[in-house]
Amino acid sequence: YSKNKGDLAQNYARFIATEAQASALDDTVAIRIEWSRVQWQISSEGTNFINGFSATSGGNENTSGSSTDITVNLANNLTSASRSQNIILTNITTGETSKIAIV
Repeated sequence: YSKNKGDLAQNYARFIATEAQASALDDTVAIRIEWSRVQWQISSEGTNFINGFSATSGGNENTSGSSTDITVNLANNLTSASRSQNIILTNITTGETSKIAIV
């Protein structure tokens, strides 16, 4: 028997959207992670224009129904080319992953 881990429907970490828009001159974009009874971490997929995050991990296995706002630091887009890069959210407690695209 493991405290709080029996009901996986109550244990989640997820982005509230699948995509976040950033204009060419934006140096940050905000994303939100909803989580409950888990610890989580985020990372960027590959190297492109995401320079870092205001936080790379969070959560608490004893807290239900919470959310965390993250600021994603971006390099300016100095070309006319469109760009996209994924952020991966890993639920450390369950091992599940999900993605959001910064475009």
